[in-house]
Amino acid sequence: MDTLQSFYFDLGNVLVHFSAERACQQLGRLFNVAPDQIDLALYRSGLQHAYEIGQRQTADVCETLNRTFRTTARPEEFALAASDMFWLNEECLQLVKELHETGLPLGILSNTCSAHWDFLVKGIFAPYLDYFQLVVLSFEENSMKPETRIYEVALQRANIVARKSLACDLNAGNVMFVDDRSDNVTGAVNAGIDAELFVDSETLRNSLRKRGVQI
Repeated sequence: MDTLQSFYFDLGNVLVHFSAERACQQLGRLFNVAPDQIDLALYRSGLQHAYEIGQRQTADVCETLNRTFRTTARPEEFALAASDMFWLNEECLQLVKELHETGLPLGILSNTCSAHWDFLVKGIFAPYLDYFQLVVLSFEENSMKPETRIYEVALQRANIVARKSLACDLNAGNVMFVDDRSDNVTGAVNAGIDAELFVDSETLRNSLRKRGVQI
């Protein structure tokens, strides 16, 4: 089996856990409505999707919810209530540390919005940022998994690193990606990436060893 040239992690439910229910409860208190109303207005309406592909900004999303619920929440209040729902996957981050020590270029490939990303990188995830040479985020790329384009961006970024560190062009099949959603895994496989569904850190560790990674 060829040597891995790069490895991408999904963020939510892989590197960090999250609770959408908690976010809906917090936003419900902020906008003085029931959590299910937040679910309808933010998630089921497509507003969060537009936010995560960069079509809407934090202030814009907050204002839309203010108009919907006739409230006056500030963007920073919205961002905090929407984002304070994460906690670290300690076992997976231990694996990240071990992979980093092997010299394998690591990346994050995530569907996320600016508020969630800012909350993490300025808070609980800050100590781990240096492990990742590659960061591909949906709100920055205006494309969301499982769309082909975001995987193409991930491969382009990984190829730049391969040329610098390995003095060779990247083989897409030598890039591995894990995600907790099967549709995102399928999208990556269709783009030529060696992808698999994230089950738990030990399963991933075993998969990496089968691919020749010494951890």
